[in-house]
Amino acid sequence: MRNFSILLLLALAGCATPIQITDGARKIQVLKQSNVMVNSCAKLGPVSVTVDKVQPAQAVYDEAIWKAREAASAMGADSLVILNDDHSIRGLANIITVHATALKCY
Repeated sequence: MRNFSILLLLALAGCATPIQITDGARKIQVLKQSNVMVNSCAKLGPVSVTVDKVQPAQAVYDEAIWKAREAASAMGADSLVILNDDHSIRGLANIITVHATALKCY
C-alpha cells in the first residue's frame, strides 16, 4: 500500500508540472498539411520532439506540440506543420513523439 501511495503522489506531482512557454513559441502558428498556404512557405527543416511523462496522453501531446513550436521558433520559423505523431506507453508513462516541419510563411 505504501508503494502505491508513493506512486500516486509521483503521478500527481507530474500533472502539476507547468509547461514553460516562450513568446517565440506563442508566435508560431500550427498548420495542417492540407492547408493550401503550406505550399507557398519556405521549408526550414524537420522538427522532431519527444515527451515522456507520467501524465494523461493529451497533456503529454500538448507539451510535445509546445516544444515543437519552441524548436521551430529557434530555427527562425513563423509556422509549423505537423506531419505525424507516435504514441507509446512504458509503465505509467505516455511517450509522444511529434514529427513536423518548420516553415517561414511571412
